[in-house]
Amino acid sequence: MPKFRIFERRPRCIAAVLLLSLAITFLSVEAPRIAWAQDASDPQREAYESTIHKIIAANFEAPRVARTKKLTCRVDIEIDKDGKVQKYSVTQKSGSKAFDEAVTRAVDKVKELPTPPVPTMLDIELTFQSKGKPAAQ
Repeated sequence: MPKFRIFERRPRCIAAVLLLSLAITFLSVEAPRIAWAQDASDPQREAYESTIHKIIAANFEAPRVARTKKLTCRVDIEIDKDGKVQKYSVTQKSGSKAFDEAVTRAVDKVKELPTPPVPTMLDIELTFQSKGKPAAQ
């Protein structure tokens, strides 16, 4: 008789496991990305990215190496629908640790940005460049 009780409970266990796995799958789905973020010709996107770049650039303190070398650093920033920076990562290093760190410090200082024009999570990539002039010899 104990064997039959195990089989009677098994369908409930299987159903519970299936429901739990569905719940985990549902909760782990990422927020949708903004569709217009991929279209570089969208004036709304260009205006928003320009605003974000200006805000972050205002916090950027260029290191000495930026005066003598032309450097480029790209950073990918994830912004939620309320304008809060969720995470960011350097997608292209400049070759200068000091310059890259200056870019990340500028992003760190800005935790909240203007609300995106479309209410959803979005990724934007910003480029920071130094003009760098060769040292006179």
